[in-house]
Amino acid sequence: MWRLIVLAGSHADRDRHEAARTSFRVAVDPANRGVRLRRPADIALGRQSAAVLVDGRPAGTWSTSDVNAVLRWADLDFEIPASLTGGRDR
Repeated sequence: MWRLIVLAGSHADRDRHEAARTSFRVAVDPANRGVRLRRPADIALGRQSAAVLVDGRPAGTWSTSDVNAVLRWADLDFEIPASLTGGRDR
C-alpha cells in the first residue's frame, strides 16, 4: 500500500509560505504504467507548486506557470512514473 502526499505552497508572495498537507489513496491496476493525477486549480491566485511524495519518495514538483484572472479555472495534471506505482494495486 502506498500513500501520496502533496505539500502545497504559493509563489505569489515569497515572504509568506503557506503549506497544506494532503494525503490520499487511490486504487490502480498493478499492471499500470504510471498514474496521472488531475486537479482543478484557481490560477487567478498566482503561481503554485507542490512537492509530491509517494511513500516518502519524491515523485516531482507539481507546479503552475500560468496566471489568469479572467479564465481562472484550469485542470492541472501530474504524472507519477511507473517506477513508483508499478506492481501496486493502490
